This record gives sequence, C-alpha cells and structure tokens, in this order.
Amino acid sequence: QKPKILALCGSQRTGSFNKMLLAYAVECIKSSGEAECEVIDLAELKLPLYNPDDEAASFPEAAKSLKAKLVACHGIIITCPEYNGLLSPLLLNSITWATRGEGGMYDGFKGKCATVMATSPGKMGGLRMLRSLQEMLMDMGAVIIPAHSAFGGAFQLFNEEGKLIDKRAQGKVKTACA
Repeated sequence: QKPKILALCGSQRTGSFNKMLLAYAVECIKSSGEAECEVIDLAELKLPLYNPDDEAASFPEAAKSLKAKLVACHGIIITCPEYNGLLSPLLLNSITWATRGEGGMYDGFKGKCATVMATSPGKMGGLRMLRSLQEMLMDMGAVIIPAHSAFGGAFQLFNEEGKLIDKRAQGKVKTACA
C-alpha cells in the first residue's frame, strides 16, 4: 500500500502563491506514483476560532475529520505565507483544533514525516515562518525533512496561469517531495 500524504496550505487568499506552490508539490507527489496525496482546504473547514470553553460543548466535526486524516496519514506537506514572521492564523487555528479532541494531543503529528515550504514576493520568501513552523511541528513529534524551501520573488516564480516555472524552485520542491 502506498503511503498517504496530507497536503495543507495556510493561505485562503484567491491567487495565493502558496496555493500555487502546494499545487506543484502535489503534482510532483502524484506524478511519482510513489504515494497518494490528499489536499485539505483549511478555509473550507470553517473551523471556529479555538476557545477551550467551547471545546467540550461542541467539538466541530471538521476538526474531528482533520485530526482523523492527520492520524491516518504517513506524511504531511504544508505551504504557508508568512505573517509578521509567523504562520498564518488559519494554519495555527487548524493545527490547534487538530491537537484537541479524542486521542492523544499530538497523534496527528507524532512520527509523521513533514516538509514545509513558503513563497512570497519578498527576498526571504517566508523563511522566518518556516523556522517557527518547523519548531512547532518538531515539538509535536513530527520528523522534519531538512529542506529549507523558502522561495523569494514569487512574482517571477509563477506564470499567469499560476504554474511554477522557476527551474531552481522546481528542483527544490521535487527534492523535498521525493
């Protein structure tokens, strides 16, 4: 049976460079034939802002589903924009919900191989966010694939159709997803 990879993007913006980057990564995984890959649109989950007071009374079905999919997968790929050096509120809230509910707190992350990537128009490409996200995932027991994949100058990396066209970036994404 092929390993199952869960693909998540911390951006909900229309025309997001990080969604484009994730689409290329998913294409690489699927075209290799080595693994199955499922994309979860975190914005479509419509998770409420996490509040421990609400957790016991009405745990969202979408959070249960997200956690179950994380528990069942073998690996995780995440792309995310940088917000003031940190991950997006959408991704942080989704991860927070995925660490709650039935089962162990970090069951969805513990022992999972994970790779994280970012792109932005700025020169650093989201590098500061990658560091904090990698640390968070490692603290939850994930095994980080050591490929710093922060791509600056996003306007030059993608064409008008949203396809990654930069050969260097393509190579780094392929390596991270291999």
